[in-house]
Amino acid sequence: MVVSNFDAAFRVVAANLAVGVLPLQLGRQHAQPRGIGMVPLADPWAKRRFVVCLRDYDVLASAAQNMVDHLGKSAEA
Repeated sequence: MVVSNFDAAFRVVAANLAVGVLPLQLGRQHAQPRGIGMVPLADPWAKRRFVVCLRDYDVLASAAQNMVDHLGKSAEA
């Protein structure tokens, strides 16, 4: 089942209509108050990968360029 946002996913799980695969931080914040149990995932496919998206590096403010450079160097390490 595909839902439009995380809140909808928690509502579907709370109603026993499905199970959900959600970010751990959201689970920590929203699962317990709704009576939802959590099972942490450790499989390689469950690791999240992030990217930095931008249109044109050259028109970014210098602070934003520095942040992109830093994140890129951190990812290489």
